[in-house]
Amino acid sequence: VAVYKRSLLVSQERKLLKEQVKEATTYQELQDKLQNLKVRRFLFDLFHIEKQLSKFADEADGHSARLNECDANCKAISKGQDKKNREKSIKDKEWAVFDKKVRDLEK
Repeated sequence: VAVYKRSLLVSQERKLLKEQVKEATTYQELQDKLQNLKVRRFLFDLFHIEKQLSKFADEADGHSARLNECDANCKAISKGQDKKNREKSIKDKEWAVFDKKVRDLEK
């Protein structure tokens, strides 16, 4: 009877150990899957971040080109305005001379 109980106890322990090994194996597989999913998610996020950076870089290049174009236009307008100011100054001097001559003639 004692031998039977002992063999039954050993059998139960073996069964329990097999279950524990199975649980440990399943747990390790799930941990590996989780780690793999985390890595894939991280790579997925990095891919989309890189895609956004590329998009923003393209937009920045477009804005930079537009800014350079506007800067060139401003310089051209400024040069034109400077030329008109010089011409106006010359005309003002000419008119001042004419005004003086008219005043001298009126005296």
